Amino acid sequence: MLRNCAYQFLPALVTIIILSVMPLACLQMSARSMETVNFTPSEYKGGIQNWGITTTDGILLCGNNNGVLRFNGSDWSILSNGDNFIVRDVKPAGEKIYAAGDDNLGYWTYDRDGCPAYTSLLPLADSLGIDDKTFWHIVLGDDNIVYFHSFSDILSYDGSVMKRLIANDCYLSLFNAGGDMFTQKLNGGIYSISGSEIIPFLNDPMLAEHQIKFMFKAAPGHYIIGLTDGGIYKTSGNNSLQPLYRLETPHHIPARIECGALYSDHLLAVGTIASGLYLIDLRSGEITTVDSSVLQDSNIHDICFSGKGRIWLSTDNGISAVTFTPEIYSVGNVADIGVFFDAANFDNAVYIATNKGLYRRSETMQRLPVNWFPLSLSVIKGELLCGSTTALYKKQSATAPFVKLCDANGIRQFEYVADYGNEYLFLRGYSGISTLKYDGLTWNFNSTIMGTEDYLSILPESIGVIWVLHAQKGLLRLRVNKDLTAVDASDRFEYIDSCRVKGMFKIDGTTFFISTNGVYTYNIATKQFIRHNTDIPGIAKLQGIHQSANNRLWIATGDELNLYEVDDMDLRLIKRHSLISNPPVLYDRHYNIKEINDSITFVATQAGMIGINNKSTSDGNEGISIENCRYKVHNQTIYAPITDRVIRLPHNATDIALSFTAGIESPSTSFAYKATGLSDDWSEWQRSGIIRFTALQPGSYNINVRDTNGNDTSVRLEIAVPFYRNGWMIALYIALAAAGILLSYRIMMRRKELRMQAQMAQRQKEHEEELQRRQTEYLTEKVKNQEAELQNKLRYLTQKQELISSISDEIESQKKELGDRWPNKLYLRLLKLIQGGASETDKLLSFENYFAEIQNEFMQRIHNAHPNLTRSELRLCCLLRSNLSNKEIAAIMSIEARSVELKKYRLKKHLGLDPNSSLSGYIASV
Repeated sequence: MLRNCAYQFLPALVTIIILSVMPLACLQMSARSMETVNFTPSEYKGGIQNWGITTTDGILLCGNNNGVLRFNGSDWSILSNGDNFIVRDVKPAGEKIYAAGDDNLGYWTYDRDGCPAYTSLLPLADSLGIDDKTFWHIVLGDDNIVYFHSFSDILSYDGSVMKRLIANDCYLSLFNAGGDMFTQKLNGGIYSISGSEIIPFLNDPMLAEHQIKFMFKAAPGHYIIGLTDGGIYKTSGNNSLQPLYRLETPHHIPARIECGALYSDHLLAVGTIASGLYLIDLRSGEITTVDSSVLQDSNIHDICFSGKGRIWLSTDNGISAVTFTPEIYSVGNVADIGVFFDAANFDNAVYIATNKGLYRRSETMQRLPVNWFPLSLSVIKGELLCGSTTALYKKQSATAPFVKLCDANGIRQFEYVADYGNEYLFLRGYSGISTLKYDGLTWNFNSTIMGTEDYLSILPESIGVIWVLHAQKGLLRLRVNKDLTAVDASDRFEYIDSCRVKGMFKIDGTTFFISTNGVYTYNIATKQFIRHNTDIPGIAKLQGIHQSANNRLWIATGDELNLYEVDDMDLRLIKRHSLISNPPVLYDRHYNIKEINDSITFVATQAGMIGINNKSTSDGNEGISIENCRYKVHNQTIYAPITDRVIRLPHNATDIALSFTAGIESPSTSFAYKATGLSDDWSEWQRSGIIRFTALQPGSYNINVRDTNGNDTSVRLEIAVPFYRNGWMIALYIALAAAGILLSYRIMMRRKELRMQAQMAQRQKEHEEELQRRQTEYLTEKVKNQEAELQNKLRYLTQKQELISSISDEIESQKKELGDRWPNKLYLRLLKLIQGGASETDKLLSFENYFAEIQNEFMQRIHNAHPNLTRSELRLCCLLRSNLSNKEIAAIMSIEARSVELKKYRLKKHLGLDPNSSLSGYIASV
């Protein structure tokens, strides 16, 4: 299906050449330098198949099976109105982006904040009774009229009213050729559209068999037309087509043309089905092909130009960008030519040394039939010198063969030194340093400097002093004898300011040393290194340097390869190349770099050998612009307004995304940013132009953005202070805090008062408890003393009773023995005295009152527990509590010991105790 991206008049001179002079052109192959970048569905996050493609204001738009793809040169996005939103064509018109496809017809608009919104035009089409709702083409006409084409209908829309120009008739296509509207009828000719009229225009018999795929205006009444038969024709107003070009495959099969685009007045791009892209220079007739070997798909559905040097292709399997004069392009991949070592421009050809051999590049790449493996190349005094793994060779002209110069092997560096009319070359090789001397006609072997090793780099300071870098030893300064045959002395500098030297270069006779700390020179008088104030961005990530002609310096730092011009140690950046922007990465960090001339530099990469065009400029690059700022609040995406480069966001904004772009004219641009207020350091280079922040604290942040083209911009991001941190809220907080403090003070004082009262009550309680304790202790002690006194009295009475009993028994015994010899008078008197003592004892043994005084509580408890106890039983309980033995109890009670046991048995039974329990234990527990 035809998609037209540029419709311009050709100047009259070109018109005359095309229409009058140019015969049928044959297919030619050109050595045009081109580079292709392929974007896959995984990159643009859309469907596999793509359709109409166009550009507007530095933005690429493409119809896709999932919607409208949008590319700003850095990041892809998709405009979609549903899961099955197939867009066949897309065209920008003013502030609207029209989209048409399968069962969809409408346009997108962006508000001032960058938020897209979709408006469907299907209701208008339905009101016209349209049945075929698969729209293939959108064409912009005059007076802001937009035309929509399906196979059975052509509609016009002026922004408010939709009309049906063709109804239920099969027309294959729709074109705007220089302001003239045309369509082709199925199996028929070309018709022009004028207002609402369909007028026959051309009816060549070929049109009945082949479909028109593009139509451009060359001059009034004259057009260039491409047909599906692979032919490109011109019209001359005589109702016939005249052939201009025939596009064929390498097997001479006609290419099936699918689309075309015309740029300026001479460059025609033609897309085909299965045969790739054809570029036709209408001035010279030169035809260049770009086939599936570099494109990810050979089925091209649409083409558009963006500037004079780039074509965009929509294909069945992605989107491709073809650049004619790329800044970075592939010279050869590793599989074809191997790993790049060195190159030199000699006699109108470029000689290239790789690990696969020696190549000569002029119109084509040709491998030279040499039986040695090259390592380095240098053109000095009109001769091409080539160091190899086995020997050193030279070549004096393009037609002359290589001849062996000497047996120095592994030569990888040439350094020229002139001394009092003598010219020398110092060679770095596997076996150390050798020298050549120029005799006025050619270079000849001069010497091998004994005592040298295989170094990383050498740099002669003079004819007798050589600085060398060694992999283990670091930096050394070698002093050689006048015959250049041996090292007389050396100075070793393993570190400078605790860092190893990464490289050396010489400017205006002065040798400079560079490390991750900076740039240094050596003071021979003080034997010290002096650090210069030269500022090299990213020097902390320095990987290597390479000096080229005209005081220019390549410096590789981390993910950048930059070209500087050195003037009195002031470094002026000429070109910055981001290794993130360009897919090839420098090979193994060895940085094999060779500047062929002022324009071209070759670099070894993982993918192969690339060329850098040092003088190229990005076409149409107008700097960095900010597209939009998106953020989320409660998972809802919101677009923030941008006013005078200031963006204001609420305090609860999350997932903040700022989108910057340098446009599609700089598709290899990378960005770095610095967010003042968060960090003072620049970020790493990133391919994406989207800067993301999860969340930011309230405050102001200056977001500075720069790109690898030397552009920069800035925007201020202001995060609002939440309402609860505003001034009036702070005053309220202070008032509430003061009230809270006062309330807290009162509560605290009340609690303190209650605490003091509680403490006083506690102390009073403790005091009373202490008095009670002391009283208890006193009473307990008194009871103990009284109990002891009682026990003593009881024991005394018991002893006394026993004594009286003994005396009584003795008297009775004596009376019986003496009979009348013991006068009765005396016996009775003595017996009376004894009975009187016993009677007194009875009085003393009536101790209930005394015991009650001592064990009042026991008496109360035992009485309460057993109110039916007799006086005798109470007396026995008292005697048992006094821990007296049965014998002592028997003596006190004037009974036999056996009677005591009987009384205890009866008491236990009266108390209701178990026969096996202890009576004394129970009495003690009461």
